[in-house]
Amino acid sequence: MNILARTRMICATMIFAAGFLLAFLGFTSSSANATDYIVICSGQSNMGGVAKVEEMPDELRKMPANVTYYCLDPKAADPSKLEPMKSFDEGRKKYGPVPRFAIDIAKANPKDKFIILHNAVGGSALSQWVPDYAPKEVAEKYKWGIGNLYKPLEAQIASIRKLHPDAKMLAFLWLQGETDSFDDTSAIYKDNLARLVANVRKDCGNPEMLAVVAEPAKSSDGVFKGIADFTNEDKMSVLVQTKDISAGGHSNLHFNAKGYDELGKRFAKALAAKMK
Repeated sequence: MNILARTRMICATMIFAAGFLLAFLGFTSSSANATDYIVICSGQSNMGGVAKVEEMPDELRKMPANVTYYCLDPKAADPSKLEPMKSFDEGRKKYGPVPRFAIDIAKANPKDKFIILHNAVGGSALSQWVPDYAPKEVAEKYKWGIGNLYKPLEAQIASIRKLHPDAKMLAFLWLQGETDSFDDTSAIYKDNLARLVANVRKDCGNPEMLAVVAEPAKSSDGVFKGIADFTNEDKMSVLVQTKDISAGGHSNLHFNAKGYDELGKRFAKALAAKMK
């Protein structure tokens, strides 16, 4: 082999090796930058959803590759036993904003993985989600119970942390308030919402966990003010406004399918902005 041929072979080998190294570094860099996030979606009927699953567009049924979705009945015998759903319509008769939220946040962050824990109970009052609700006499007056719905949520949080130990507890999405529209419950909504978020952050092991709080479809001025004041004062919180979203159903307490789609988009947009 002459010198020229040997030089060409050496150069070709070096170029191939350099290309392989760059590709490898690019792959490892991409993998290193990817993050697994856990998002909790909770509240009452509008977070659970009341739109008929027959109205659900096909695009909302399919689970994105980078989404793992858990949605167990909080009244199940063992609420901590979590199994991922294969699709957003699996075993469901109704749906709400969560499918659109999940699809949009996953699309906005394709390298990351989103693990979603969905726990919502229709007709629930804030006191049922807050173990240290105060003053407790207000909840006792309406016979709602105190913290009885937080117990299964707490168990699910512990379970999901064990299932995904390396995932970051990213955000708590909250949509509730229709039940708390009385004068006395409205007046203490902000302080008890703060207690709820503090409990979630503590049990999730992340004091800086984001709280994305949406306005209910319909409630008192006091509840709306309480939500606005909380999100203004808590630096790791953001408000999702809903007053302009179309509502439907009994007494306009629930959003319709179109409204849920828009609300899911707003949840995703609000969270994505906080992630930057």
